[in-house]
Amino acid sequence: MVSSREVIKKITAAGWEFVNAVGDHHHYKNADGVKTTIPHPTRDLSIGVLVSVEKVTGIRLRPAPAKKKAKEAEEKPDEGGEEEPP
Repeated sequence: MVSSREVIKKITAAGWEFVNAVGDHHHYKNADGVKTTIPHPTRDLSIGVLVSVEKVTGIRLRPAPAKKKAKEAEEKPDEGGEEEPP
């Protein structure tokens, strides 16, 4: 889960500037005049908000998916010894 505070830190570090706030919606824009809105404060931003902000800013905000260890499980020999026929 990603909080609005973490998102704001990342986009301001990338050059986005705070412009205005209306209620809990904080507005940011970059040097080209492109704007994005982030609800703040929010502990867990929805996936829709994160995807929208990522598209506008071009910054990866979601954590990378966990890698599965399927190959390790296939390569590992069976620890129970030999299988008995049915």
